[in-house]
Amino acid sequence: MAIVSVNGKDVYLDPGTKFCPYGLRDWRLSNSRGLRQSAGKGTEFGDTPLPDYSHAITTRLARLKLNLQGSVDGTMGIAFYDLEAMRLRVEMGRTDDAGRKKLLEERVKAWLPTGSDVELTKLSPWDDIETPLVAQFTVSSPLATGTGKRWVLPVHFFHVNEKPLFPASERTNPVYLYYPTRQIDEVHIVFPDNVEVDSLPPAASEKLAYAAYSTKRLQETKNSILAKRDLVMAGMAFPATMYKEIKAFYDHVKAGDDQQLLLKVSGRTAGN
Repeated sequence: MAIVSVNGKDVYLDPGTKFCPYGLRDWRLSNSRGLRQSAGKGTEFGDTPLPDYSHAITTRLARLKLNLQGSVDGTMGIAFYDLEAMRLRVEMGRTDDAGRKKLLEERVKAWLPTGSDVELTKLSPWDDIETPLVAQFTVSSPLATGTGKRWVLPVHFFHVNEKPLFPASERTNPVYLYYPTRQIDEVHIVFPDNVEVDSLPPAASEKLAYAAYSTKRLQETKNSILAKRDLVMAGMAFPATMYKEIKAFYDHVKAGDDQQLLLKVSGRTAGN
């Protein structure tokens, strides 16, 4: 770790980690203690700074069209910033172009319903560490379920496969989340002309001193909706005594992510 004084302020640099942007560190070197040498102070113990969630943001945007079989087709754009981009670039640096394409497509498929088809169509310069890592995809995926005139549609497209983060009711070990993060999702879904919203789930939110979650669904037109989700975790290490509070927060997140939209179908129905 290199510590450089710039205008009287220490800047912590990580020259040993490939693809690490200026002023950031590998998450394993954050909030850690070590020996340092300071001008006029000699050798002393020092701590590396805790990273901020604003340096580990992932944004996801999907524009989808629902068909009469209950599947969606459309496009998706994803941007990884700073630490999130660095971790992905380290993986991408171990393979070739075909391997990088496969890595990104499999990453996206893991978020989506089983049976989804994902194809990478565009990728920003993957090794440019001073810019976000941006990828664009086409996607086809089963989504709506139901019979007759009622369909059920999970509105948080990127979280269909997520399992509860903390399923156990008790914990004896501390909680370690690697580093603070933020996820911002936006999903637009357009329905066929004979499909309309019957019931839209309410907005949900939850907030702690170190975390915040919000989600809302809006009906953009008679045949389209917009779902937004924002999750911030500003902490990274917590004692076991805080487990119940953290678990309760993520249980609220899971409940909000699992909310479903009820659709009403007239005329032709799925499978007809």
